[in-house]
Amino acid sequence: MRIWLLSILFLGLTATLFAQKGLKVGVFGVPQISYLNNADDNSYSSDIYNQEALPTMAGGVTVGVGFTDMFGIRFSPTLAQQGGAFTAVNDGETVRYVERLNYLKLPLMLGFNTSPVARKFIYSLYIGASLDLLTGAKSFNDNPFFFVPSNVSIPPVQDRYMRMGYSFIGETGFDIQLPPENFTLNLRLRGDYGLNDAEDKTTTYRVVSNGQVNSFNYWNNVRGVSRSAVTQALNLGFLIGITYVFQ
Repeated sequence: MRIWLLSILFLGLTATLFAQKGLKVGVFGVPQISYLNNADDNSYSSDIYNQEALPTMAGGVTVGVGFTDMFGIRFSPTLAQQGGAFTAVNDGETVRYVERLNYLKLPLMLGFNTSPVARKFIYSLYIGASLDLLTGAKSFNDNPFFFVPSNVSIPPVQDRYMRMGYSFIGETGFDIQLPPENFTLNLRLRGDYGLNDAEDKTTTYRVVSNGQVNSFNYWNNVRGVSRSAVTQALNLGFLIGITYVFQ
């Protein structure tokens, strides 16, 4: 996956050698907090169940073009870790659970900014949509007595979540022109919100009893049949990046 992203960056750089004024390439990192929002989970008393934000990280490359000095479009392949955490009371003990989900995100965004002429600070706003591909997932908890009975087969964490999703994404902040003038430092607030259910509500687990195998819905066991609200991913962070503009 990393080789694929480097290939995109290389192709973007190669294209800009012969490109017209306004083509851009850059790299960025985003320290962020992530949250898996579910209305059914939120309805529990915080004494029993409490959802938490999870510190995560994202980063990637940008290849874009400015059609004018104040309007452009860009494509920003991103490797992002997101997910969520929650604490729950089990048999009188408070246990913390963490879900870390890894995505390849492919956002396409329109950008608007103030005129860069004779200005060191440029205000910018980017909005768009992203195709999000799940590449891996892990789950942790601090319950020392947690175990899965030998007759129960639960699906891997990655299989409990949708392999593909969509999200709305936006950025706003300032670009600071650096010497030489083709470089800019990007400092922006960045957020994205999932437009579909992050969980695969069709996921099942198996129980073997007296030689008979039975399948049950995983999320119905977690929340109950009547508690099937959509779970939407929310990420909010601070983007730090460097962009080079070919003129």
